[in-house]
This record gives sequence, structure tokens and C-alpha cells, in this order.
Amino acid sequence: MKKRRKAIDCKLVGESKSSPGYFKYEITIEEKDGTIHKKPAYGKDMEDAIARLVWVEKSEKVGKNNFKLTILVMTWLTTIIVPSIVASIQKDPFWVIVSLITSVVIGFSLARINYYLHKK
Repeated sequence: MKKRRKAIDCKLVGESKSSPGYFKYEITIEEKDGTIHKKPAYGKDMEDAIARLVWVEKSEKVGKNNFKLTILVMTWLTTIIVPSIVASIQKDPFWVIVSLITSVVIGFSLARINYYLHKK
């Protein structure tokens, strides 16, 4: 059977001090590797608190990936568009070749940096 993250315990801590009508829960989570940790969650009931915690974790994961994609697209556009404009102004195809080589080098460099930063 495939290992998954799971909530193994959820306890009501009390009412939220900052938001009336909401409650604070302490959720015990077991990770895929077997480690156990506790996280606070807020909601109108236990189901709402767990759903909000899952939503926050998913949005954080997607946000990190979107940031990487944005940096990659901006870098690619800069290395392709700027030399292409220069090439069209100067009527010299050399700048298009430079932009292609630069984008390949930057892409390879970013891939290697990402590999070393996220190596387990």
C-alpha cells in the first residue's frame, strides 16, 4: 500500500481570540516518512479547519512552483526579445544567434542550480 500523509488526531483547543465564531484545533499529522508533528488550524468546525489547512498547504506548494515558472519565463523573454529587437534595429542576424545561445546557457544553468538546491 502507498504511504500517504494523514491526520491521526485532531483536538479542539478553544475559541479563536481574533475571529469570533471560529475555533482553534490542533491537528497531529503523520508524514510519509513516519514523522509526526502538530499544526494549528482554524475553522467553524473540525471539518472546516482540516479543509482550510489542506487548502493553505496546497496553495503554498503551487505558489512556489508559480514563482519558479515566472522567473523562467521572464529570463527566457529577456534573452530572446531584447537581442531580437537589437538585431532588427541593426539588421544583423548575429544577435539572434547570441540570444538563442544565451537562452540555452541560462536554461542549463538554472536546471543545474535547481538540481543542486533540491537534491536529497
